[in-house]
Amino acid sequence: MNQAQEKSRRQTEQANKHDAKARNNEFNQTLKQQKRDGRNSTWRDYKDREIQRERVNNQADARERQASIKRENERLEALNRANQQTKNRARNSNDYRRSYRPDKRWDYKLNNRERYQTYKRYHNNWNEQRSYLRSNLSRFNELADLNRQQQEQLDRQMRAAYLQYHNNQYNGSYSWNEYSDPRFIDYIQTKNPSLLQSILGFLGLGDGGDYLYSSNWSDERSELTQNIANIHQLALEGRITSAQESALLDQLRPEFMEYKNNNWNGSVGWSQYSDPNFIDYLNRKKPSILMTVRDFLIR
Repeated sequence: MNQAQEKSRRQTEQANKHDAKARNNEFNQTLKQQKRDGRNSTWRDYKDREIQRERVNNQADARERQASIKRENERLEALNRANQQTKNRARNSNDYRRSYRPDKRWDYKLNNRERYQTYKRYHNNWNEQRSYLRSNLSRFNELADLNRQQQEQLDRQMRAAYLQYHNNQYNGSYSWNEYSDPRFIDYIQTKNPSLLQSILGFLGLGDGGDYLYSSNWSDERSELTQNIANIHQLALEGRITSAQESALLDQLRPEFMEYKNNNWNGSVGWSQYSDPNFIDYLNRKKPSILMTVRDFLIR
């Protein structure tokens, strides 16, 4: 091979190497670009998914907050309605509980304040009770509030008492006309006081009628809780005397300390005595104090 041919061969080899290197570089650049494109695509997809997830979570949180606010508003509205209904039932002069009182009974047309005032006149006052029974016992079936079982039991008790009143020598009829005999009324008052209390109870004059606002204790307690502190204002207005208020406070203080198991270092006054649980305590332990409270509140 001459010199010219050798030179041509080397030039051809160099050109081929250069072309191969260029193709290899181009191939490598293509691979790198593809990798970069793949990574960028994956990252964009990831960010898009994160943004979408956050948007969904925010929307869910917003819906939950709105639902929670709505539930709380509904709860407060229901509570306010219940409180207002309780107040209306207790204070309305045409109190709904009248509809449960037998027609023509002594308290049928009275609101609770009037009923309580009248009840106080009758309760534990035998002369007033006897006068009422003499005038009205013959109409017991019209005036009384009792169910069939109570009616049957009372009929048996009345027959037995009336027969005993006649020394077990009676063959006449048994009815409320006979039982309204004033002498028989006096007889059961001395010989069978528990029977007398049953009769008075069915007529709305016995124990358990000493409520001011409601015969339902929950309603009565609620009203006493709200109104007991008004006694101080009654004293300021002269509707009760300062001495009466002081005497009541003197009764309430030791009871409140006992209610607190003698472990109370705070102030003691009408605010503390308005505690519903303390009102419950008085109803169980010292109902006479609540009677005084009621007596003052009707002034």
